[in-house]
Amino acid sequence: MRTKLFAALFMLFIFLTGCQMEMNKNIREQQDIVFSSLTLLMIGIFTTALLFVWFFWRNRDGLRTDLPGDGRAEHRSLEVTWALLPVVLLAILAVPILLQTYHLETKADEEEYHIRVTVQQNNWQFHYPEEDVRHSPVLYVPANQKVVVQLQAEEHIHSFWIPALDVKKKVMPGKANTLYLETGMPNVYEGKCVDMYGNPNKENCFQVIVLEEESFHKWMEAEKNTGGP
Repeated sequence: MRTKLFAALFMLFIFLTGCQMEMNKNIREQQDIVFSSLTLLMIGIFTTALLFVWFFWRNRDGLRTDLPGDGRAEHRSLEVTWALLPVVLLAILAVPILLQTYHLETKADEEEYHIRVTVQQNNWQFHYPEEDVRHSPVLYVPANQKVVVQLQAEEHIHSFWIPALDVKKKVMPGKANTLYLETGMPNVYEGKCVDMYGNPNKENCFQVIVLEEESFHKWMEAEKNTGGP
């Protein structure tokens, strides 16, 4: 029974922490909530593990056969209670993590704006599929908009990194990765690329310019008329 119980707790721990592996969306407040919940979860796991060790140490000799019938039943009930308590605590602590992860993993809907990003050597190419417009090396996006960015590399592995927006995602050849972000107010941000060792590539930088919706539409119309760069 103890072996199965420990195995179940281990699988629950792996499941809950695994939910965080793809937590690479960029809504900073939701990320903070997830990290805080994960901290509480770790504290809960550590506490229940200590209780488990203490309980099984006290009952290391197993169920006493010299107890009368009622005593054995009470002893067994206590053992079951201590076995279920950690599972219940972990389930309660997992609720905020699962809820926030669900929001962070929400797929694109009709209100989200889609952009395709392709990088080849030191050149970033931004494609707006809805308007069939391509631009480089500046990424223009509308303000206060949810944006879905599809990333793909032509040759080597790169990283699409906007430090000010807390956005970072690997860009790999032969595989399209998806990044979700909220643009916020009009502003200008510096985009960077880091190599596989985490070092910034100064030659592979780009800019992100967030425009008011009206200004963005004017820019887009101008790009359509000129045919892009």
